[in-house]
Parts: sequence; C-alpha cells; structure tokens
Amino acid sequence: MNRHKTFFLLRFVIVTIVTVSVSVAMLGYRDIVHRNESMRAMNQLGKKVTAYREKNRMSPPDYLIDRLLENVEGRERLGILKYRSRWIGLDSKPDEILAYSFKEFNSPFMDDGYAVMRLSGEVEWMEKGEFEKQLDQQQSEEEKHFFNTGIE
Repeated sequence: MNRHKTFFLLRFVIVTIVTVSVSVAMLGYRDIVHRNESMRAMNQLGKKVTAYREKNRMSPPDYLIDRLLENVEGRERLGILKYRSRWIGLDSKPDEILAYSFKEFNSPFMDDGYAVMRLSGEVEWMEKGEFEKQLDQQQSEEEKHFFNTGIE
C-alpha cells in the first residue's frame, strides 16, 4: 500500500471512531437530560403539593393533581404519574412515598428508576429495586390489590 492509501485509510478509521464515540455519548447525554427534566418537573409538583398541604393541612385530592400538573414545566417528561394520597393516613411519616413516576432507559449508561416525591415534599431519584422494596413495605394489601387489578 502506498502512502496516500495508508493516510486515507487512517483518516477513515479515525473519523469512524470519533463518529461512533460522539453518537454513543449523545445517547447517554440524552438519557441524563430526560432524567433531570423529570426530576425538575417532580420538584415543581412537590412545591405545589407542599404549598397545598401547608394551606389545607392535607394532601391534594387525586383530581387536583392533574390541575397542578398543567402548570408544571416539563410535565411530559414525568410520564405516567402514580399518586397515592388516598392511601396516606394522618399517621403517615414524612418519608412516605406520595407520588412516583417510572422512567425506563434503553441505555447501558443509565439504570431504570423512579422519580419519587415523599409526603414531606422532598423529591429524589431511586433505583428500581430499591424503590419497589420500599413501596412494598409502605403499601397496604388493599392498595396492592387495587393497583394490581388495573382499577386505577
């Protein structure tokens, strides 16, 4: 192979490697942005729920959550929101899970998980296994049956 062909082949290999690397990095970055946007939307909702709780001394009813979500920026990134106010009693602890949304990532860089709002209004990201274990401990048998039958 002469020098010109070697140089051309080397440039082709370098451009291909850089293109693949940038594409993979962009996929990972996209998932990070989606997760951050869903957390930001859950934070905004958490502030609205906390303000309602402080004013009314109770969590907003289910029907009101949809209205509160209308003014949340990035609410589309939340996906399907599960709201548990009807299962939260007066004796519930501040770390009780009040609302959550599952986020699935088809990426080797990011694990699936949940954007979680606690009764205190605190919002956090939880890995799928940890969340499901904690929710299982907090749910009553009646609530588990309700969610598993699709009545929701």
